[in-house]
Amino acid sequence: MPRGNEAVSLTSRALDEVSFDMTGRKVRSDSEGDGKFAASRGLRPHYGIDYEFFVDEPVPSPVTGRVKRIGHCYDDDLSYRLIEIITHNKKAIVRLLYVSPQVAEGDFVTAGDIVGLAQNISRRYSRHMKNHVHCEVFIDPAILKGGSNETIPDPDVAGGGLSV
Repeated sequence: MPRGNEAVSLTSRALDEVSFDMTGRKVRSDSEGDGKFAASRGLRPHYGIDYEFFVDEPVPSPVTGRVKRIGHCYDDDLSYRLIEIITHNKKAIVRLLYVSPQVAEGDFVTAGDIVGLAQNISRRYSRHMKNHVHCEVFIDPAILKGGSNETIPDPDVAGGGLSV
């Protein structure tokens, strides 16, 4: 997530840098709100993109890289899982939420490889919300400024990375 008040639009240059691909996926929009980046979430913007997936539908990796972490979306409900993938060029981390992992930490994945199955979010959210996989991309800020670094800051460390 952005630190402080920084939120950055996902630029085509940034997308090209990390070779992000969710081709053909529809962004969630329903009576519960919009799944697009920066959509209103009350007092804060939405820091990701919600791509529609059916329950148990295979979820492809949108990038080529290594599985950095398998974790939980919420401290109070360990049934919802997430997968973090660091891109092969180490310029971004992609976080996929509401995915039952079919990969392990340390696995190398190619864009398009199945990394898990979409989970059913209706227990946590309204049944009127379309099922989806929430995707966050943490990009090295130097990419957005025209430079490049060898590695990106860790998004879970204070001051690390920007979510786009």
